[in-house]
Amino acid sequence: PGQTIELIEGWNMISINIRPVEQYWERDVEEGPDVVRMMEQLRIDEDNHHLRMLKNELGQFYTPAFGFSNVPYWELTDGYQVNVDEDLELTWEGEQIAPDADIPVFAGWNLVAYFPTYQLRVDSPNFYAVETILDDMIIIKNNQGQFAIPGFNFSNMEPFRPGQGYQVKMDDDAFLNYPPQRDNLFSPNQKAAKPEHWQAPSATGANMSLLILQNPELNSGGEIKAIDRLENIVGVGVMDGYGRCGLAVWRDDETTPVKDGLFEDEPYSLMYWDNDLQSEFELEPESGTDLRGQLTYKTDDLTVIDCSVRQALPGSAYMSPAFQNPFNSTTQLGYGIPEDADVRIGVYDLSGRLVENLLDAKVAGGNHNIVWDAGVNPSGVYLIRLNTGDFRQIRKVMLIR
Repeated sequence: PGQTIELIEGWNMISINIRPVEQYWERDVEEGPDVVRMMEQLRIDEDNHHLRMLKNELGQFYTPAFGFSNVPYWELTDGYQVNVDEDLELTWEGEQIAPDADIPVFAGWNLVAYFPTYQLRVDSPNFYAVETILDDMIIIKNNQGQFAIPGFNFSNMEPFRPGQGYQVKMDDDAFLNYPPQRDNLFSPNQKAAKPEHWQAPSATGANMSLLILQNPELNSGGEIKAIDRLENIVGVGVMDGYGRCGLAVWRDDETTPVKDGLFEDEPYSLMYWDNDLQSEFELEPESGTDLRGQLTYKTDDLTVIDCSVRQALPGSAYMSPAFQNPFNSTTQLGYGIPEDADVRIGVYDLSGRLVENLLDAKVAGGNHNIVWDAGVNPSGVYLIRLNTGDFRQIRKVMLIR
């Protein structure tokens, strides 16, 4: 048997589920194989190596560029963080480790291996993959920053899979034993979808976990981003079906020449994208802030907050695309104006005839929405037009009976 692990450029969190063959071991070390030998397949030539850094849960590391390693050996029950300069594969031969073999975990943070050759789900409420440590587990997270918190009955994690390592924080010592494969395991799938409006940042090797609790102002499928003072995105998450959002807020990777995350104790803020209104709003945290009323970054911290939508004035007038569209009875459009103004919104057919006047009044500056109930109007294409001052915008909708 053997194992192949796919690496992406940048930071990866990996583990192995085999006991490597003899060639990877030092003669006088029985606890685990040699880290340098395990990574030698990534060497390009005598002076160059695809591996930038490997480090363990204690912060000990191996960096080929400086010919330095203080990692005593590869502990098979542990996971490792690996930073490489391009997409690559690692392959070893060895004897398969039993999928339910003991993995000791201790109070505080651990970086653990994954032994099964099959995938396991970690959805709430049963968190099947880690059920043996649930009583003592605070949080577990993967390389993408997705996490599961039993105390809040929340998970947005993808299923556990071979080759990956996982960070787990415990409040007491225990043993992790992975359970058997269960294809038909019943468990509500609460995983949030991948973001579509904002692009999530790349993993930088360290993050904090932010959980935003249920709020009726936030719609399922909406997105939340964390940004620094220069509005660089440092985290993105998607609202789940219960009106909650979990996202990783990433630390700056000091091994890169650009700022790609936050510094320790650096403040950040949150923005919300409403898919229905096709509009962006600022979120105001109601908990979890420091004495200055700000959210601040702390590596491996877990912050759970309530928040509200701050109704900021838009910079200019707009009317968002209709939702639903096509539709068969009602459709909704969002619109906004930067200051109080007279607003007219009407529905027209393709010949230019006014079908229905939806609004003709003075409206306060801000973000609003309006609904058209098509009533008995026939199927077809209609134009919804907004006029305010010198601004005019038209959205096309299709009514289907």
